[in-house]
Amino acid sequence: MRKKTNRIKMMAMLSLLTLTVSAVLYGCGGKGETKSSAKSMTETTTTSSKAAAVDVTKVADRLKDEIKYDDKLAEPEAETIDILYPGLPSDKVKAKKVYISSSGGTAEEIACFETMDEDSAKNIENLLNERVEIQKASFKNYVPEELKRLEKAFVIRKGNNIYLSVSADPDKAKSIIEEN
Repeated sequence: MRKKTNRIKMMAMLSLLTLTVSAVLYGCGGKGETKSSAKSMTETTTTSSKAAAVDVTKVADRLKDEIKYDDKLAEPEAETIDILYPGLPSDKVKAKKVYISSSGGTAEEIACFETMDEDSAKNIENLLNERVEIQKASFKNYVPEELKRLEKAFVIRKGNNIYLSVSADPDKAKSIIEEN
C-alpha cells in the first residue's frame, strides 16, 4: 500500500512538473514559433506514409477546431512531448500531432499518433491511458473541477493509429475520430 501511495505521489509531482514545464516552454516561444516547429517535426516523421500521416494530423486539427475548449490549445515542442509521454517509442512513430492546454490550468488535451506496427500502437495506447491516470492524480489536488473532464477522457486505438481526447464534449470527439 505504501509503495502505491508513493507511486501516486510521484506521478502527481511528475504531472505537476510537466504542466509547469509545458506552460514555461509555451510562454518562451515566439508568436507562431511553436506551431511551425511542431509542423516541421510532423512533416519529417511522415516520410514513409504521407497519406496516413495526414489522417492523424487531420483528426487532431478537427478535434481542436470543432470542439469548444475552455483553454487555448497549443502544440508543444518535441522535448515537451517526451516529458508528457515518457517512454514514447519515437522511432516507431510515423506521424503525431499533440495539443495541450497552453496555460496548464485545464486538463484539455489531444494526442494523435500513427505507429509503424501493432505492438508500438499497443504500447502508445498504454502510455496514453497512464497519462490520463497521472493527470487525474495531479488535478485532484491542483484543479479538482478538471476531474469531470478527465473522467470522460478516452483513448481509442484504430489499427496503428491511437487517439487521446480530453474535452468537455467526448461524444463529438469520438464521432470525429470514428469518421476517419
